[in-house]
Amino acid sequence: MCYYNCMYTLKVSKKVLGKNIKIGKNFTASCKEKVNNILVKYSTKVLRYSTTLEKKKNFYKVKIQIVLKRKITLSTIGRDQDANKALDLALYNTSKMVRRYIRKLKSQKKNRFEVLNYKEELLDNIIKDRSIS
Repeated sequence: MCYYNCMYTLKVSKKVLGKNIKIGKNFTASCKEKVNNILVKYSTKVLRYSTTLEKKKNFYKVKIQIVLKRKITLSTIGRDQDANKALDLALYNTSKMVRRYIRKLKSQKKNRFEVLNYKEELLDNIIKDRSIS
C-alpha cells in the first residue's frame, strides 16, 4: 500500500519503447503491469523505468532499465524468438536483481546494528571496569 502512495508522490516515469518496430497497446499494457507487479512485490521505491523492445534478425531483445530511489540503476536483457517470452525472461532477471539488492540492504543494516551493539557492550564493560577499580 505504501508503494502506491510513494509511486504517485514520486511520479514514476514509465516508458515502453520500440526500436525500428511498432509496439501495440496490448504489449505496452502488459509490460507496464508486469513491471509494476514485480516492483510492488518487493516494495521498492522507483524513480523511473524504461522497457525497450528491439527486433534483431532471428529474435527479439527486451531491455529493462530501472532507476531506484538511491540513484541505483538495474538493467536486464531478455532474448527470445517471441517478444512476450523475451519480456518474461527480462522480468525474471529483473526480479532476481531487485531481490538481491533488497537482501544486500537488509544485511548491511543488520551488520551495522550488530557493530553498534558490540560497541555499546564494549563501552559498558569499560565503564564497569573503571567504576570497580
